[in-house]
Amino acid sequence: MMLSGRWQKLAFLFLIGTTSVFPTLWGDFVFDDGEAIVKNSDVSAPGWENVYNVFVHDFWGVDITHRLSHKSFRPLTTLSYRLDYYIWGHNPFPFHLFDLIIHGLNCVLVYLFLSKCVKQKSELNSSKAENLAFWGTILFCVHPVHVEPLGAIVGRADLLGSMIFLGAFCLVNDHHSYKGVILLSIFSIIGSLFKETAITLSVFVLLLELWNLWSVNSEVSKRPNLLRSLITIIIAASFVGWRLWLQGGPPVFQPFDNPPAFAPTSFSRGSLFRSALQVCPNNAKVHYNLGTMYGDLSERMSAEKSYKTAISLRADYYQAMNNLGNLLRVNSELEEAETWLRKAVEIKPDFAAAWMNLGIILSTSNKSEALSCYINALKFRKAYPDCEYNLGNLYLDMGDKEMALKAWQRATSLKSTHSQAWINTVILLEQEGKLKEARETAVKALQVLKFDDTLHFILGNILGKLSEFESAKASFEQAIKICSKLKKRIPPKYYSNLGVLYHRWGKKDHAIDLYQKALTIDPRLTSAKKNLAMLLKI
Repeated sequence: MMLSGRWQKLAFLFLIGTTSVFPTLWGDFVFDDGEAIVKNSDVSAPGWENVYNVFVHDFWGVDITHRLSHKSFRPLTTLSYRLDYYIWGHNPFPFHLFDLIIHGLNCVLVYLFLSKCVKQKSELNSSKAENLAFWGTILFCVHPVHVEPLGAIVGRADLLGSMIFLGAFCLVNDHHSYKGVILLSIFSIIGSLFKETAITLSVFVLLLELWNLWSVNSEVSKRPNLLRSLITIIIAASFVGWRLWLQGGPPVFQPFDNPPAFAPTSFSRGSLFRSALQVCPNNAKVHYNLGTMYGDLSERMSAEKSYKTAISLRADYYQAMNNLGNLLRVNSELEEAETWLRKAVEIKPDFAAAWMNLGIILSTSNKSEALSCYINALKFRKAYPDCEYNLGNLYLDMGDKEMALKAWQRATSLKSTHSQAWINTVILLEQEGKLKEARETAVKALQVLKFDDTLHFILGNILGKLSEFESAKASFEQAIKICSKLKKRIPPKYYSNLGVLYHRWGKKDHAIDLYQKALTIDPRLTSAKKNLAMLLKI
């Protein structure tokens, strides 16, 4: 392969690097993306106070001084997520596109880095050195190791940290000067704010200085190397010391954070991924993952057993307590569910999801405490559409319709596809007699939820009350059409209410036909029976 111009080579390497992993563009938020991005209020919550939180929270949005924090401090990576969210919302495609571009740039930087290394140390001529760097970079571009950092958006931390590491050596020409050492140390610190491993840039600089120190024979010539080595150590140690002070000490990992690291033998570490439960029957994380899997498969009893086993093995496993509480809540075992959720928030007071789930349980028995739970959840996760939705439901139960509407409106502004919040808003506006506002809201909702049959049905009711018969007919028919297309059971009220519309419109034959269709689906539908009997008497 002969590419003559340097820019041609760089463009080709960028293209090869990005096309080899371009299918990741259509990926969703996966694995740790949920905790680090989707559920992280540091990424999605509005306001400058939440920008400040990025610098006092860990990568997962937990107070970095909290005893259960992983101490992974990557504020610049989190800020990049925040920028993506500000522009695109929770659309994974632009997130993946940004990561792919960074990967392409890293491929270019690898070539520049290798070219610089080979030219400085190799006895090869310039052309052969360039070719060696070029083919080495091709191998880097197509290596399958890149699938993981690009498949999951949390891998951006690695991509940006690598970009700073490689870029520093490409930009700083004289690595063996005081200025060069200081600049590389600064780059090392900046890179560490993307991903902690970038601190190895300082280690690399130190090794280069020690190599030169070993190569120099004169005692006088060794002094600058010693001084530069000392400068590197002081800068790196000062940064590490500041990090330890900021986070309140070194990280303390738990067995459920990284099961392989806590497996008792090297054999079990290797075997864990093949048969985790058989190898580590007393590992809480394994049982937690099984509980999640059983829950997704609707195997309630197995899920409950797995979560309880996980908690018995790890008494402060608050994630398992929350999932167990939520599982029991869905199955109406409210008393036990409340117990587990209270334990979860006692162990982790800033656990927003557990506060919300506890609020849902208490909303039927203790509305004032339920309100406090929802407020706590929103305190710890500012952008929480599901909590806003449930808060709106609580306000409605408490008779505060205005506050209910505001909560649902916040839910839909945070998550435009939150269908139930839209539906509740439209229904309440309709019940309050605000028909034009209800119609406008329904139309706005259908711009993002075009295939929501319930919204089309509700809009049909509203338009009927406004005597806009043609538009109402179109809405009812669209609701029925969507159900048929999606192979959903058509609710009998869809036919019955369309019959009412025709009845009021004076088209009695159509009305009779639709009432009969509704009764074919549900012979006990009282309203259709009465309306049909009334028409047949006439």
